[in-house]
Amino acid sequence: MIAILMLFLQSVVPPGQTGVRLQAEADRAVYLPGDTIRVELSAYITAPSSADALRTGRGLDNVAAHATEGPVRRLSDGRSQSRDGHAIMDQMVYRYARTVLYAALAPGTVTLGPWQLETEHGPVVATALPLRIADPPSFQASVTRAVLPLRADVFHPGGGIAYRRNGYASVVNGMTLLTSWHLVRGADRIEVTLPSGRTLPVRKGWSAQAEIDAALLYIDAAAVADEQISPLSMAADHTVAPGDWVYAVTGNRISSGWLHVVPDQADSRRWLATNRIRPGDSGSPLLTREGNIVGVVAAGMAGVQHPDVLREDLMLAYDPRPLFEPVMSGASPRSIDDLNQPENLYNRIMDVEMALATRAQGRSSDTGTLLLEQLLLLLEEAESAPIPDAELLHRLGLLAQHAGDRELARQAYLAALNADPQHYGANYLIGLLHVTEQDWSSADTHFTRVASGGPFRHLATYGMARSAMGLHQFDRAESLLNQVLASDPGFAPALFDLGQVQLAKGNRLGAKQITSALYRLDSYWARRLTRSIEHPEFGPSALSELPRLTLDDL
Repeated sequence: MIAILMLFLQSVVPPGQTGVRLQAEADRAVYLPGDTIRVELSAYITAPSSADALRTGRGLDNVAAHATEGPVRRLSDGRSQSRDGHAIMDQMVYRYARTVLYAALAPGTVTLGPWQLETEHGPVVATALPLRIADPPSFQASVTRAVLPLRADVFHPGGGIAYRRNGYASVVNGMTLLTSWHLVRGADRIEVTLPSGRTLPVRKGWSAQAEIDAALLYIDAAAVADEQISPLSMAADHTVAPGDWVYAVTGNRISSGWLHVVPDQADSRRWLATNRIRPGDSGSPLLTREGNIVGVVAAGMAGVQHPDVLREDLMLAYDPRPLFEPVMSGASPRSIDDLNQPENLYNRIMDVEMALATRAQGRSSDTGTLLLEQLLLLLEEAESAPIPDAELLHRLGLLAQHAGDRELARQAYLAALNADPQHYGANYLIGLLHVTEQDWSSADTHFTRVASGGPFRHLATYGMARSAMGLHQFDRAESLLNQVLASDPGFAPALFDLGQVQLAKGNRLGAKQITSALYRLDSYWARRLTRSIEHPEFGPSALSELPRLTLDDL
Protein backbone atom coordinates (compact mmCIF):
# COMPACT_ATOMS: atom_id res chain seq x y z
CA MET A 1 0.00 0.00 0.00
CA ILE A 2 1.32 3.40 -0.90
CA ALA A 3 0.29 6.93 -0.28
CA ILE A 4 1.24 9.40 -2.97
CA LEU A 5 1.79 12.81 -1.50
CA MET A 6 1.28 16.02 -3.40
CA LEU A 7 2.01 19.23 -1.52
CA PHE A 8 0.92 22.61 -2.85
CA LEU A 9 2.03 25.80 -1.10
CA GLN A 10 0.49 29.19 -1.64
CA SER A 11 -0.25 32.36 0.30
CA VAL A 12 -3.55 34.19 0.39
CA VAL A 13 -1.56 37.41 0.73
CA PRO A 14 1.87 37.71 -0.95
CA PRO A 15 4.69 37.02 1.56
CA GLY A 16 6.28 40.40 0.93
CA GLN A 17 3.14 42.11 2.27
CA THR A 18 2.46 39.92 5.32
CA GLY A 19 6.09 39.43 6.30
CA VAL A 20 5.26 35.73 6.83
CA ARG A 21 5.87 32.66 4.67
CA LEU A 22 3.96 29.55 5.85
CA GLN A 23 5.14 26.17 4.63
CA ALA A 24 3.85 22.62 5.18
CA GLU A 25 6.03 19.60 4.50
CA ALA A 26 5.54 15.85 4.95
CA ASP A 27 8.44 13.63 5.98
CA ARG A 28 8.28 11.51 2.82
CA ALA A 29 6.17 10.85 -0.25
CA VAL A 30 5.38 7.14 0.24
CA TYR A 31 3.44 5.61 3.14
CA LEU A 32 2.24 2.14 4.09
CA PRO A 33 -0.88 1.31 6.13
CA GLY A 34 -0.22 1.85 9.79
CA ASP A 35 2.56 4.35 9.09
CA THR A 36 2.67 7.66 10.90
CA ILE A 37 2.40 10.68 8.62
CA ARG A 38 4.50 13.52 9.97
CA VAL A 39 3.71 17.03 8.73
CA GLU A 40 5.93 19.92 9.78
CA LEU A 41 4.58 23.46 9.67
CA SER A 42 7.14 26.24 9.40
CA ALA A 43 6.60 29.99 9.48
CA TYR A 44 9.40 32.27 8.27
CA ILE A 45 8.78 35.76 9.62
CA THR A 46 10.37 39.09 8.76
CA ALA A 47 7.71 41.49 10.07
CA PRO A 48 8.80 42.45 13.64
CA SER A 49 5.25 42.81 14.92
CA SER A 50 4.29 39.33 13.66
CA ALA A 51 7.44 37.85 15.20
CA ASP A 52 6.67 39.52 18.54
CA ALA A 53 3.12 38.21 18.47
CA LEU A 54 4.28 34.63 17.92
CA ARG A 55 7.13 34.93 20.42
CA THR A 56 4.92 36.20 23.24
CA GLY A 57 2.00 33.94 22.36
CA ARG A 58 1.91 30.22 21.65
CA GLY A 59 3.81 30.33 18.37
CA LEU A 60 2.20 28.08 15.78
CA ASP A 61 0.05 26.30 18.36
CA ASN A 62 -2.83 28.50 17.27
CA VAL A 63 -2.57 27.66 13.57
CA ALA A 64 -6.01 26.59 12.45
CA ALA A 65 -6.16 23.22 10.65
CA HIS A 66 -9.28 22.72 8.59
CA ALA A 67 -11.18 19.45 8.70
CA THR A 68 -9.27 16.41 7.54
CA GLU A 69 -11.08 14.04 5.20
CA GLY A 70 -10.32 10.41 4.43
CA PRO A 71 -9.00 7.26 6.12
CA VAL A 72 -6.54 8.84 8.56
CA ARG A 73 -6.64 9.75 12.23
CA ARG A 74 -4.99 12.77 13.78
CA LEU A 75 -2.67 11.57 16.53
CA SER A 76 -1.05 14.54 18.23
CA ASP A 77 0.49 17.95 17.75
CA GLY A 78 4.02 18.81 18.77
CA ARG A 79 4.63 22.00 20.68
CA SER A 80 5.75 24.88 18.52
CA GLN A 81 9.40 25.83 18.74
CA SER A 82 11.10 29.15 18.19
CA ARG A 83 14.50 28.88 16.60
CA ASP A 84 16.96 31.69 16.31
CA GLY A 85 16.69 32.98 12.81
CA HIS A 86 19.30 34.20 10.38
CA ALA A 87 20.37 37.78 9.94
CA ILE A 88 19.96 38.64 6.27
CA MET A 89 21.60 42.02 5.80
CA ASP A 90 20.13 44.21 8.56
CA GLN A 91 17.02 42.11 9.11
CA MET A 92 16.34 39.05 11.25
CA VAL A 93 14.29 36.18 9.82
CA TYR A 94 12.72 34.02 12.54
CA ARG A 95 11.42 30.50 12.09
CA TYR A 96 8.70 28.85 14.15
CA ALA A 97 7.96 25.15 13.65
CA ARG A 98 5.28 22.71 14.70
CA THR A 99 4.76 19.00 13.94
CA VAL A 100 1.36 17.41 13.33
CA LEU A 101 1.05 13.59 13.31
CA TYR A 102 -1.52 11.43 11.52
CA ALA A 103 -1.99 7.67 11.15
CA ALA A 104 -2.85 6.10 7.77
CA LEU A 105 -5.65 3.63 8.42
CA ALA A 106 -7.14 2.23 5.21
CA PRO A 107 -7.12 2.50 1.42
CA GLY A 108 -8.67 5.59 -0.05
CA THR A 109 -8.10 9.28 -0.67
CA VAL A 110 -7.27 11.67 2.14
CA THR A 111 -6.75 15.40 2.41
CA LEU A 112 -4.68 16.85 5.25
CA GLY A 113 -5.15 20.52 6.08
CA PRO A 114 -5.16 23.23 4.85
CA TRP A 115 -3.47 25.23 7.61
CA GLN A 116 -4.04 28.93 8.16
CA LEU A 117 -2.11 31.49 10.20
CA GLU A 118 -3.67 34.84 11.02
CA THR A 119 -1.30 37.80 10.72
CA GLU A 120 -1.75 41.53 11.19
CA HIS A 121 -1.99 41.91 7.41
CA GLY A 122 -4.35 39.01 6.80
CA PRO A 123 -4.32 35.20 6.67
CA VAL A 124 -1.46 33.16 5.22
CA VAL A 125 -2.27 29.60 4.14
CA ALA A 126 -0.32 26.42 3.48
CA THR A 127 -2.86 24.54 1.41
CA ALA A 128 -4.13 20.99 1.82
CA LEU A 129 -2.08 17.86 1.25
CA PRO A 130 -4.04 15.33 -0.83
CA LEU A 131 -2.93 11.73 -0.23
CA ARG A 132 -3.81 8.57 -2.10
CA ILE A 133 -3.61 5.29 -0.17
CA ALA A 134 -3.64 2.21 -2.40
CA ASP A 135 -4.78 -1.36 -1.79
CA PRO A 136 -2.10 -3.66 -0.32
CA PRO A 137 -0.85 -6.65 -2.32
CA SER A 138 -2.81 -9.84 -1.75
CA PHE A 139 0.21 -12.16 -1.98
CA GLN A 140 2.10 -13.37 1.07
CA ALA A 141 5.52 -12.17 2.18
CA SER A 142 6.74 -15.75 1.65
CA VAL A 143 7.18 -14.95 -2.05
CA THR A 144 10.54 -13.48 -1.07
CA ARG A 145 11.90 -17.04 -0.68
CA ALA A 146 11.55 -17.46 -4.45
CA VAL A 147 13.74 -14.39 -5.14
CA LEU A 148 17.38 -15.44 -4.85
CA PRO A 149 20.47 -13.22 -4.60
CA LEU A 150 22.62 -13.66 -7.73
CA ARG A 151 26.33 -12.99 -8.21
CA ALA A 152 28.12 -12.94 -11.57
CA ASP A 153 31.93 -12.70 -11.78
CA VAL A 154 34.14 -11.85 -14.74
CA PHE A 155 37.76 -13.00 -14.46
CA HIS A 156 40.97 -11.32 -15.56
CA PRO A 157 42.75 -13.20 -18.37
CA GLY A 158 45.58 -13.91 -15.95
CA GLY A 159 43.30 -14.94 -13.09
CA GLY A 160 41.39 -13.18 -10.35
CA ILE A 161 38.07 -11.34 -10.47
CA ALA A 162 37.99 -8.36 -12.83
CA TYR A 163 34.56 -7.20 -11.65
CA ARG A 164 31.41 -8.55 -10.03
CA ARG A 165 27.73 -7.89 -10.69
CA ASN A 166 25.12 -8.42 -7.96
CA GLY A 167 21.39 -8.73 -8.41
CA TYR A 168 18.49 -11.17 -8.06
CA ALA A 169 16.85 -14.05 -9.91
CA SER A 170 13.33 -15.45 -9.50
CA VAL A 171 12.42 -19.13 -9.36
CA VAL A 172 9.53 -19.33 -11.82
CA ASN A 173 8.95 -23.07 -11.81
CA GLY A 174 10.86 -26.05 -10.55
CA MET A 175 13.85 -25.51 -12.84
CA THR A 176 13.91 -21.99 -14.32
CA LEU A 177 15.48 -18.76 -13.07
CA LEU A 178 14.40 -15.38 -14.44
CA THR A 179 16.89 -12.51 -14.21
CA SER A 180 18.38 -9.54 -16.09
CA TRP A 181 20.56 -10.31 -19.10
CA HIS A 182 23.02 -7.51 -18.32
CA LEU A 183 23.83 -9.23 -15.01
CA VAL A 184 24.96 -12.54 -16.50
CA ARG A 185 26.09 -11.74 -20.04
CA GLY A 186 29.78 -12.53 -20.46
CA ALA A 187 30.14 -13.79 -16.87
CA ASP A 188 32.67 -16.54 -16.17
CA ARG A 189 30.95 -17.65 -12.97
CA ILE A 190 27.30 -17.29 -11.91
CA GLU A 191 25.95 -18.31 -8.51
CA VAL A 192 22.67 -17.93 -6.64
CA THR A 193 22.26 -18.05 -2.87
CA LEU A 194 19.46 -20.31 -1.62
CA PRO A 195 17.32 -19.41 1.45
CA SER A 196 19.44 -21.77 3.57
CA GLY A 197 22.57 -19.79 2.68
CA ARG A 198 23.97 -22.46 0.38
CA THR A 199 25.29 -21.26 -3.00
CA LEU A 200 24.43 -23.00 -6.25
CA PRO A 201 26.29 -22.58 -9.56
CA VAL A 202 24.29 -21.64 -12.67
CA ARG A 203 25.78 -22.81 -15.98
CA LYS A 204 22.86 -23.33 -18.37
CA GLY A 205 19.87 -21.47 -19.73
CA TRP A 206 17.16 -21.46 -22.36
CA SER A 207 16.98 -17.98 -23.82
CA ALA A 208 18.04 -14.35 -23.52
CA GLN A 209 17.02 -11.13 -25.24
CA ALA A 210 19.07 -7.96 -24.98
CA GLU A 211 16.11 -5.89 -26.24
CA ILE A 212 14.16 -6.67 -23.07
CA ASP A 213 17.26 -7.19 -20.87
CA ALA A 214 16.05 -10.57 -19.59
CA ALA A 215 17.41 -14.11 -19.43
CA LEU A 216 15.87 -17.48 -18.55
CA LEU A 217 18.38 -19.78 -16.84
CA TYR A 218 18.37 -23.33 -15.48
CA ILE A 219 18.39 -24.28 -11.79
CA ASP A 220 18.46 -27.77 -10.28
CA ALA A 221 14.86 -28.77 -9.49
CA ALA A 222 15.97 -30.95 -6.57
CA ALA A 223 17.61 -27.96 -4.87
CA VAL A 224 14.40 -25.95 -5.25
CA ALA A 225 12.38 -28.74 -3.67
CA ASP A 226 14.86 -29.23 -0.82
CA GLU A 227 14.68 -25.51 0.04
CA GLN A 228 10.85 -25.61 0.07
CA ILE A 229 10.67 -22.74 -2.41
CA SER A 230 7.22 -22.01 -3.84
CA PRO A 231 7.92 -20.93 -7.44
CA LEU A 232 6.36 -17.75 -8.78
CA SER A 233 3.95 -17.74 -11.73
CA MET A 234 3.84 -15.60 -14.83
CA ALA A 235 0.89 -13.25 -15.22
CA ALA A 236 -1.49 -13.71 -18.10
CA ASP A 237 -0.92 -11.33 -20.99
CA HIS A 238 -2.45 -7.83 -20.77
CA THR A 239 -3.10 -8.04 -17.02
CA VAL A 240 -1.53 -4.67 -16.23
CA ALA A 241 -1.83 -1.22 -17.73
CA PRO A 242 -0.40 2.22 -16.99
CA GLY A 243 -1.79 3.42 -13.67
CA ASP A 244 -1.98 -0.04 -12.07
CA TRP A 245 -0.22 -0.86 -8.81
CA VAL A 246 2.81 -3.15 -9.06
CA TYR A 247 5.25 -4.57 -6.50
CA ALA A 248 8.99 -5.22 -6.82
CA VAL A 249 10.48 -7.92 -4.58
CA THR A 250 14.15 -7.34 -3.79
CA GLY A 251 15.51 -9.72 -1.18
CA ASN A 252 13.24 -9.43 1.87
CA ARG A 253 11.92 -6.03 0.81
CA ILE A 254 8.71 -5.39 -1.14
CA SER A 255 8.56 -2.01 -2.88
CA SER A 256 5.19 -0.71 -4.07
CA GLY A 257 4.58 1.65 -6.97
CA TRP A 258 2.33 2.41 -9.90
CA LEU A 259 2.93 2.18 -13.62
CA HIS A 260 3.47 5.43 -15.46
CA VAL A 261 1.27 6.44 -18.35
CA VAL A 262 3.74 6.78 -21.24
CA PRO A 263 1.77 7.29 -24.48
CA ASP A 264 4.59 6.32 -26.83
CA GLN A 265 5.26 3.12 -24.86
CA ALA A 266 1.66 2.08 -24.20
CA ASP A 267 1.80 -0.99 -26.46
CA SER A 268 5.35 -2.06 -25.67
CA ARG A 269 6.69 -4.52 -23.11
CA ARG A 270 8.72 -1.81 -21.41
CA TRP A 271 7.32 -0.61 -18.09
CA LEU A 272 8.25 2.45 -16.06
CA ALA A 273 6.97 2.55 -12.50
CA THR A 274 7.49 4.51 -9.28
CA ASN A 275 8.86 1.63 -7.19
CA ARG A 276 11.91 2.58 -5.13
CA ILE A 277 14.79 0.54 -6.55
CA ARG A 278 18.36 0.63 -5.26
CA PRO A 279 21.68 -0.31 -6.90
CA GLY A 280 21.99 -4.10 -6.93
CA ASP A 281 18.24 -4.73 -7.36
CA SER A 282 18.47 -5.67 -11.07
CA GLY A 283 16.83 -8.98 -11.93
CA SER A 284 14.13 -8.62 -9.26
CA PRO A 285 10.59 -9.58 -10.27
CA LEU A 286 7.83 -7.03 -10.78
CA LEU A 287 4.56 -8.52 -9.51
CA THR A 288 0.86 -7.84 -9.85
CA ARG A 289 -1.28 -7.44 -6.75
CA GLU A 290 -1.94 -11.20 -6.94
CA GLY A 291 1.79 -11.98 -6.94
CA ASN A 292 2.26 -12.93 -10.61
CA ILE A 293 5.30 -11.77 -12.59
CA VAL A 294 4.80 -9.08 -15.24
CA GLY A 295 8.36 -7.76 -15.46
CA VAL A 296 12.04 -8.06 -14.63
CA VAL A 297 13.67 -5.02 -13.04
CA ALA A 298 16.42 -3.64 -15.28
CA ALA A 299 17.32 -0.32 -13.64
CA GLY A 300 16.10 2.21 -11.14
CA MET A 301 16.60 5.68 -9.75
CA ALA A 302 15.80 5.72 -6.06
CA GLY A 303 15.03 9.02 -4.39
CA VAL A 304 18.33 10.41 -3.13
CA GLN A 305 18.33 12.30 0.17
CA HIS A 306 20.48 15.19 -1.01
CA PRO A 307 19.46 18.84 -1.33
CA ASP A 308 20.92 19.08 -4.85
CA VAL A 309 18.92 16.10 -6.17
CA LEU A 310 15.22 16.21 -6.99
CA ARG A 311 13.60 13.13 -5.47
CA GLU A 312 11.68 11.18 -8.10
CA ASP A 313 11.53 7.40 -7.75
CA LEU A 314 11.66 5.62 -11.08
CA MET A 315 12.06 1.99 -12.08
CA LEU A 316 12.53 0.37 -15.50
CA ALA A 317 11.33 -3.21 -16.04
CA TYR A 318 10.66 -5.43 -19.05
CA ASP A 319 7.98 -8.02 -19.71
CA PRO A 320 9.92 -11.33 -20.02
CA ARG A 321 7.16 -13.55 -21.41
CA PRO A 322 8.71 -13.85 -24.92
CA LEU A 323 11.56 -15.82 -23.30
CA PHE A 324 9.40 -18.79 -22.31
CA GLU A 325 8.72 -20.25 -25.76
CA PRO A 326 11.71 -22.70 -25.65
CA VAL A 327 10.63 -23.98 -22.23
CA MET A 328 7.02 -24.35 -23.33
CA SER A 329 8.12 -26.30 -26.40
CA GLY A 330 10.16 -28.74 -24.29
CA ALA A 331 13.63 -27.63 -25.42
CA SER A 332 16.64 -28.59 -23.30
CA PRO A 333 18.77 -25.92 -21.60
CA ARG A 334 22.13 -25.08 -23.18
CA SER A 335 25.33 -23.38 -22.12
CA ILE A 336 24.89 -19.74 -21.14
CA ASP A 337 27.73 -18.87 -23.54
CA ASP A 338 25.51 -20.10 -26.39
CA LEU A 339 22.84 -17.53 -25.48
CA ASN A 340 25.02 -14.63 -26.65
CA GLN A 341 24.03 -12.86 -29.85
CA PRO A 342 27.20 -10.92 -30.70
CA GLU A 343 25.77 -9.12 -33.74
CA ASN A 344 22.70 -7.88 -31.90
CA LEU A 345 22.83 -4.06 -31.57
CA TYR A 346 21.58 -4.11 -27.99
CA ASN A 347 24.26 -6.64 -27.01
CA ARG A 348 26.94 -4.47 -28.57
CA ILE A 349 25.61 -1.45 -26.68
CA MET A 350 25.88 -3.48 -23.46
CA ASP A 351 29.54 -4.12 -24.31
CA VAL A 352 30.17 -0.37 -24.64
CA GLU A 353 28.29 0.29 -21.37
CA MET A 354 30.50 -2.24 -19.60
CA ALA A 355 33.66 -0.73 -21.13
CA LEU A 356 32.63 2.76 -19.98
CA ALA A 357 31.93 1.48 -16.46
CA THR A 358 35.31 -0.27 -16.37
CA ARG A 359 37.08 2.89 -17.52
CA ALA A 360 35.22 5.02 -14.93
CA GLN A 361 36.44 2.69 -12.18
CA GLY A 362 40.05 3.04 -13.35
CA ARG A 363 40.33 -0.56 -14.53
CA SER A 364 40.92 0.29 -18.20
CA SER A 365 43.77 2.05 -20.01
CA ASP A 366 41.50 3.06 -22.90
CA THR A 367 41.49 6.84 -23.42
CA GLY A 368 37.94 6.81 -24.75
CA THR A 369 38.77 7.35 -28.42
CA LEU A 370 38.11 3.72 -29.32
CA LEU A 371 34.81 3.76 -27.41
CA LEU A 372 33.66 6.89 -29.24
CA GLU A 373 34.54 5.27 -32.56
CA GLN A 374 32.44 2.25 -31.60
CA LEU A 375 29.55 4.52 -30.57
CA LEU A 376 29.70 6.37 -33.89
CA LEU A 377 29.55 3.09 -35.82
CA LEU A 378 26.62 1.89 -33.69
CA LEU A 379 24.80 5.18 -34.22
CA GLU A 380 25.25 5.03 -37.99
CA GLU A 381 23.95 1.47 -38.02
CA ALA A 382 20.98 2.33 -35.79
CA GLU A 383 20.03 5.36 -37.92
CA SER A 384 20.12 3.31 -41.12
CA ALA A 385 17.77 0.61 -39.79
CA PRO A 386 14.55 0.16 -41.83
CA ILE A 387 12.56 1.15 -38.73
CA PRO A 388 14.80 3.17 -36.38
CA ASP A 389 14.48 2.22 -32.71
CA ALA A 390 13.99 5.41 -30.66
CA GLU A 391 14.93 3.76 -27.35
CA LEU A 392 18.14 2.31 -28.78
CA LEU A 393 19.11 5.72 -30.21
CA HIS A 394 18.33 7.34 -26.86
CA ARG A 395 20.65 4.88 -25.08
CA LEU A 396 23.40 5.64 -27.58
CA GLY A 397 23.00 9.34 -26.80
CA LEU A 398 23.33 8.66 -23.08
CA LEU A 399 26.52 6.69 -23.68
CA ALA A 400 27.97 9.39 -25.93
CA GLN A 401 27.23 12.03 -23.31
CA HIS A 402 28.78 9.83 -20.61
CA ALA A 403 31.86 9.44 -22.83
CA GLY A 404 32.13 13.23 -23.13
CA ASP A 405 31.00 13.80 -26.74
CA ARG A 406 28.09 16.26 -26.54
CA GLU A 407 27.68 16.61 -30.30
CA LEU A 408 27.46 12.86 -30.84
CA ALA A 409 24.90 12.74 -28.03
CA ARG A 410 22.89 15.50 -29.71
CA GLN A 411 22.94 13.58 -33.00
CA ALA A 412 21.63 10.46 -31.25
CA TYR A 413 18.87 12.33 -29.37
CA LEU A 414 17.71 14.07 -32.56
CA ALA A 415 17.64 10.71 -34.35
CA ALA A 416 15.55 9.29 -31.48
CA LEU A 417 13.11 12.20 -31.75
CA ASN A 418 12.94 11.74 -35.51
CA ALA A 419 11.84 8.14 -34.84
CA ASP A 420 9.51 9.14 -31.99
CA PRO A 421 8.91 12.89 -31.45
CA GLN A 422 7.36 12.25 -28.00
CA HIS A 423 10.18 10.11 -26.57
CA TYR A 424 10.40 11.44 -23.01
CA GLY A 425 14.09 10.63 -22.41
CA ALA A 426 15.41 12.18 -25.62
CA ASN A 427 13.23 15.27 -25.16
CA TYR A 428 14.43 15.80 -21.60
CA LEU A 429 18.13 15.31 -22.35
CA ILE A 430 18.20 17.48 -25.45
CA GLY A 431 16.34 20.10 -23.41
CA LEU A 432 19.26 20.05 -20.96
CA LEU A 433 21.68 20.58 -23.84
CA HIS A 434 19.67 23.65 -24.91
CA VAL A 435 19.84 25.00 -21.33
CA THR A 436 23.66 24.84 -21.36
CA GLU A 437 23.55 26.85 -24.60
CA GLN A 438 20.98 29.30 -23.15
CA ASP A 439 18.57 28.47 -25.96
CA TRP A 440 15.67 28.91 -23.56
CA SER A 441 12.83 28.72 -26.07
CA SER A 442 13.98 25.41 -27.57
CA ALA A 443 14.64 24.00 -24.09
CA ASP A 444 11.14 24.98 -22.99
CA THR A 445 9.60 23.19 -25.99
CA HIS A 446 11.29 19.89 -25.17
CA PHE A 447 10.68 20.09 -21.41
CA THR A 448 6.99 20.82 -22.01
CA ARG A 449 6.64 17.56 -23.95
CA VAL A 450 8.09 15.61 -21.01
CA ALA A 451 6.10 17.41 -18.31
CA SER A 452 2.78 16.50 -19.94
CA GLY A 453 2.90 13.08 -18.25
CA GLY A 454 4.99 10.07 -17.40
CA PRO A 455 8.40 9.88 -15.73
CA PHE A 456 10.70 12.84 -15.16
CA ARG A 457 7.76 15.24 -15.21
CA HIS A 458 9.00 17.00 -12.06
CA LEU A 459 12.51 17.33 -13.48
CA ALA A 460 11.00 18.60 -16.72
CA THR A 461 8.88 21.11 -14.80
CA TYR A 462 12.06 22.39 -13.19
CA GLY A 463 13.61 22.68 -16.66
CA MET A 464 10.56 24.67 -17.78
CA ALA A 465 11.01 26.96 -14.78
CA ARG A 466 14.67 27.58 -15.62
CA SER A 467 13.70 28.27 -19.23
CA ALA A 468 11.01 30.72 -18.10
CA MET A 469 13.60 32.54 -15.98
CA GLY A 470 15.89 32.76 -19.01
CA LEU A 471 12.99 34.26 -20.97
CA HIS A 472 12.25 36.70 -18.08
CA GLN A 473 8.80 35.13 -17.60
CA PHE A 474 9.04 35.45 -13.83
CA ASP A 475 5.39 34.90 -12.90
CA ARG A 476 5.36 31.66 -14.88
CA ALA A 477 8.72 30.64 -13.40
CA GLU A 478 7.38 31.21 -9.87
CA SER A 479 4.34 29.03 -10.52
CA LEU A 480 6.47 26.23 -12.01
CA LEU A 481 9.01 26.35 -9.17
CA ASN A 482 6.21 26.03 -6.62
CA GLN A 483 5.02 22.92 -8.47
CA VAL A 484 8.52 21.44 -8.25
CA LEU A 485 8.77 22.24 -4.54
CA ALA A 486 5.35 20.67 -4.04
CA SER A 487 6.83 17.34 -5.16
CA ASP A 488 10.10 17.78 -3.22
CA PRO A 489 10.22 20.63 -0.67
CA GLY A 490 13.86 19.78 0.07
CA PHE A 491 15.16 20.46 -3.46
CA ALA A 492 17.53 23.35 -2.73
CA PRO A 493 18.25 24.54 -6.32
CA ALA A 494 14.53 25.15 -6.94
CA LEU A 495 14.22 27.06 -3.67
CA PHE A 496 17.28 29.14 -4.61
CA ASP A 497 15.76 29.91 -8.02
CA LEU A 498 12.50 30.89 -6.31
CA GLY A 499 14.48 33.38 -4.25
CA GLN A 500 16.09 34.74 -7.42
CA VAL A 501 12.62 35.15 -8.94
CA GLN A 502 11.50 37.11 -5.87
CA LEU A 503 14.49 39.43 -6.31
CA ALA A 504 13.73 39.85 -10.00
CA LYS A 505 10.17 40.86 -9.06
CA GLY A 506 11.44 43.31 -6.43
CA ASN A 507 10.29 41.22 -3.42
CA ARG A 508 13.38 41.35 -1.18
CA LEU A 509 11.46 40.30 1.94
CA GLY A 510 10.28 37.15 0.19
CA ALA A 511 13.86 36.40 -0.88
CA LYS A 512 15.07 36.78 2.72
CA GLN A 513 12.44 34.34 3.99
CA ILE A 514 13.51 31.82 1.36
CA THR A 515 17.16 32.32 2.36
CA SER A 516 16.28 31.37 5.93
CA ALA A 517 14.53 28.23 4.65
CA LEU A 518 17.61 27.40 2.56
CA TYR A 519 19.85 27.50 5.64
CA ARG A 520 17.92 24.46 6.92
CA LEU A 521 18.73 22.55 3.72
CA ASP A 522 22.14 23.59 2.47
CA SER A 523 24.30 26.52 3.53
CA TYR A 524 25.92 26.66 0.06
CA TRP A 525 22.66 27.69 -1.64
CA ALA A 526 21.73 29.96 1.27
CA ARG A 527 25.06 31.82 1.00
CA ARG A 528 24.59 32.23 -2.75
CA LEU A 529 21.14 33.74 -2.30
CA THR A 530 22.38 35.95 0.54
CA ARG A 531 25.10 37.27 -1.76
CA SER A 532 22.48 38.10 -4.40
CA ILE A 533 20.46 40.01 -1.79
CA GLU A 534 23.41 41.90 -0.33
CA HIS A 535 25.14 42.55 -3.65
CA PRO A 536 22.63 43.16 -6.46
CA GLU A 537 25.37 42.85 -9.07
CA PHE A 538 25.45 39.09 -8.30
CA GLY A 539 21.68 38.67 -8.66
CA PRO A 540 18.99 39.42 -11.22
CA SER A 541 17.76 42.94 -11.78
CA ALA A 542 14.22 43.81 -10.77
CA LEU A 543 12.49 43.18 -14.07
CA SER A 544 8.97 42.63 -15.27
CA GLU A 545 8.25 40.10 -17.97
CA LEU A 546 9.79 41.21 -21.24
CA PRO A 547 7.44 41.76 -24.20
CA ARG A 548 7.95 39.33 -27.05
CA LEU A 549 8.20 40.68 -30.60
CA THR A 550 5.81 39.29 -33.20
CA LEU A 551 5.81 39.59 -36.96
CA ASP A 552 3.12 42.28 -36.65
CA ASP A 553 5.58 44.44 -34.69
CA LEU A 554 8.15 44.45 -37.50
